[in-house]
Amino acid sequence: MPAPLSDAQIARLIAEPKPGIDERALLSGMNPDANQHKRSSLQVRGKHGSEFALYVRQNALDAFDFSVILAYTGGGRPINLLRYNGPNHPHVNKIEGTRVDFVPHIHVASHRYQEHAYDPEGFAEETDAYTDLGGALRCMVMDAGFDPPDAPTMI
Repeated sequence: MPAPLSDAQIARLIAEPKPGIDERALLSGMNPDANQHKRSSLQVRGKHGSEFALYVRQNALDAFDFSVILAYTGGGRPINLLRYNGPNHPHVNKIEGTRVDFVPHIHVASHRYQEHAYDPEGFAEETDAYTDLGGALRCMVMDAGFDPPDAPTMI
């Protein structure tokens, strides 16, 4: 098993410039799975060569049950760096003992959660930056170093 990522490595990966994506295509390309969810994903290579996956998921029966996830896939095993969740469930930060109740919340990977053998992105904080899946995806694009959709492409 690879060594846990440091907080500095996590921050660099999140900030690494990434190419722009077609948000509409990612959302409209969601396909149903066996668990009453619609899903779509995209593989992305950062401008420094790091490999990532961007996942979107939404429950077909509950529009507030959604996630947008940025995972680092270049380190031997995928690690979720960021996860933007909808307000359909509470979340408990296991180390701190704090709780986020039925509001949109953002999970961020940390070295500390990896050391305690929890999900790397086990810590979450409440946000008012989005209210739906499309808004969560837009926030992810802005927060995680993706080029804006109208940015010129370098060839």
